[in-house]
Amino acid sequence: MLDVRPARRDETAAMLPLLRSLYEQFGDGLGPAFEGLLDEYIASDSHAVLVAVADGALVGVLIGSYRLDIDLECRAGFIDALIVHGDYRIRGAGRSLLGAFARWARDKGATVLQVLNCHRKPFEAIGFRERPTRLHQIAVDEALGLFGG
Repeated sequence: MLDVRPARRDETAAMLPLLRSLYEQFGDGLGPAFEGLLDEYIASDSHAVLVAVADGALVGVLIGSYRLDIDLECRAGFIDALIVHGDYRIRGAGRSLLGAFARWARDKGATVLQVLNCHRKPFEAIGFRERPTRLHQIAVDEALGLFGG
């Protein structure tokens, strides 16, 4: 059974291997401030760190935030990172994390979800569209239809 919920501070160490693998895909590593920032995200009201847990193991992480976007004149749920362990990618963990984030973002007042262009391929495959600023986004209500909500 898969459980998606907000992360706890005592789970930071368990999230790091997954997040490290995500950032290494883009030729980056986790900097020395990453763990502290992750703790701040967990404690922040305008940021979300969600985890997917299956059989007692942490198998997925989504890090996001709510922000006002003056350039696109919207209120956005911004996805900073999404990673799911390879064994759980076809089991719905990513969609469950996205659905939980879409609900969180909607409750904050977001009308769209956005993700950076560098992460575009998996997001385009599920309905995100490129914007002129090189961000991809999807309407929150459309996302809720796709990811549950």
